[in-house]
Amino acid sequence: MKKWSLILVAFLFLVNACGPSVEGESKAWEDNLKAMEKAKTDYPAFANEIDAKVTQAKALWDAAAGISNEEEKAKKMAEANNLLGAGCLGNLVDMNDKLKEVEDAIDKVESARKGKTGEDRTYAEDALLDAKNAITAAKESFNSGRCADVERAFTKLGTVVTDLNTAVTKITASETQAKDSANANAKKEVKFVKCEYCDTQNADTLTECRKCGAPLKK
Repeated sequence: MKKWSLILVAFLFLVNACGPSVEGESKAWEDNLKAMEKAKTDYPAFANEIDAKVTQAKALWDAAAGISNEEEKAKKMAEANNLLGAGCLGNLVDMNDKLKEVEDAIDKVESARKGKTGEDRTYAEDALLDAKNAITAAKESFNSGRCADVERAFTKLGTVVTDLNTAVTKITASETQAKDSANANAKKEVKFVKCEYCDTQNADTLTECRKCGAPLKK
């Protein structure tokens, strides 16, 4: 019985450890408020939207202050934090990181496509054009003041990152396939010459038998 009690205590500890904590949510709240203030500076067209969302989140945060149970309090605090990190505002805060991810992927494709021809190069060029258009659309969305534009642009950026990575994978796979094919052909083209003195098979590139040293007749 004592063994099962210890197991239950350990299980409950793990469950609680995986959930939100008051300390963790308090730190996240401070970070989120700073991120919202920075977003207002970076994206002034969304200042009213940001203020409205922060007001909603603060109502949840204030409600959490009146909860005595630590677990329930942490959950309510998490609701406030999640509200700030969701949807349009979350995308705005993460937009610069997403743009950097796209630009890094573009650099990889630009490097991989050098000297390439055929379908892989065409796919890479199409992906690059799509990515550059997506970056333009994302930057334009900053000034629109419309959340729908931001969410659409953020989603598109995620898609082009996938396409750019696929382009690099295609080019790499083609290079590997070409090398394997060249190696296979090289092996097939190797001819052998039999030594008339010791019957050893020698590659036809040799002039002397690798075993007895006799000259090879070709």
